[in-house]
Amino acid sequence: MSMDIEAAEMIEEFGDTFTVTRRAAATFSAGIATAGATSTLSIYAAIWPASGRDLQRLPELRRSLETRAGVTATQLLVGGQGATNEADMITIDGALWEVQQCASWPNVPGFWAFMVQRPNAG
Repeated sequence: MSMDIEAAEMIEEFGDTFTVTRRAAATFSAGIATAGATSTLSIYAAIWPASGRDLQRLPELRRSLETRAGVTATQLLVGGQGATNEADMITIDGALWEVQQCASWPNVPGFWAFMVQRPNAG
């Protein structure tokens, strides 16, 4: 069985549909920020609690925040990519989670591994 089929099967087996809010970067005028436009899209993803190994990939000050990892066939955006967008937000169980990392899954074209955190948890 090829890796592509295994990745697709994993998402199908453990996945669900999630809403992503995509946010354009804020603009500034006279030092005042105006939020950028938003749009929403639905993705299919498998998401689970992040492991200790996952947390090691985050900056030290972010390791104590509630974190989840996942895979999807949709590339998610993190903040500051060319300063054209803010990080995507994913709604999980009614709460907003911010995409911290998203990278193509090694040797599996078309699949993306990501980590999200609750920015206002606690």
